[in-house]
Amino acid sequence: MKKQMYTIGEMAALCNVTIDQLRHYDRQDIFRPAFRSPDSGYRFYTEEQISDVLLIKSLKKLGLPLKEIALLLTNRDLERIRLSLEENLVLLRRDLDAARLRYTQELEVLKLVRTAITAIGSRESSRELSYRIVDVPSRLIVSTRYPDSCGAEDSFIYRYAELLNMADRYQLPATRMISAIFHDHFSHQFQSVEAGDLEIFMSIAWQPADCPHCRSFGGFRAAMATHVGHYRDMEPVYRDLARWATSLGHRVNGLSFQDFVISRTITDRESDYVTRIYLPLDTDTI
Repeated sequence: MKKQMYTIGEMAALCNVTIDQLRHYDRQDIFRPAFRSPDSGYRFYTEEQISDVLLIKSLKKLGLPLKEIALLLTNRDLERIRLSLEENLVLLRRDLDAARLRYTQELEVLKLVRTAITAIGSRESSRELSYRIVDVPSRLIVSTRYPDSCGAEDSFIYRYAELLNMADRYQLPATRMISAIFHDHFSHQFQSVEAGDLEIFMSIAWQPADCPHCRSFGGFRAAMATHVGHYRDMEPVYRDLARWATSLGHRVNGLSFQDFVISRTITDRESDYVTRIYLPLDTDTI
């Protein structure tokens, strides 16, 4: 038998919503009961209002804000509904892109940790066995370059924070791994040099038009080695790698860059730092 009026509990059970939700819609002037008892204050709803509650549920599942839903309840013109859905799709796409970026970044960190565990496990193997000639792929980076302390004992964490702030300001889809380019000779890291030509960078997926700190990087070959441990102990690896590349007929002019695979941003154990060292080959600029 059809009912003429439904209590708030009956309406909630029928539409599979909570009583608190219906009360909230009433307080926010989104959806009001058809009748409210002046004596008891109890709310009562009509059968026609069932479709309103079901519409609210459907639009909420699509992600529309309640204020927009309230407007649609008073004007169910199809053109208005179309515009609301199209505007919401733009927001959903933005959220989806952000979620994909977070997934990619977390996956990247997981890969770095796995790479580090493998490198740490094989740290006793011969250095020369880990030397390789690799193609450094062309990619877009966001970077800061200026004279700065570049010693192996120096911390670049403030430069990393500077880059992260820049990525947030320009909404850049940046990776979380930091890299450093030593535009002076790699040996400056291990000498008492006050400042060097240091560029810190992260890779990005695309370049926004309004960011002046982005550029292309890569497109050359390099000799690469993986170092496990503190940066201060990398000088022998650098020199051995340079000799190895030279013995193969390549020209090494001292330019270098490093990928901080695992650094102090992830672990506080210096013995577990993992750094990829690159010496660009047969080129004077990178």
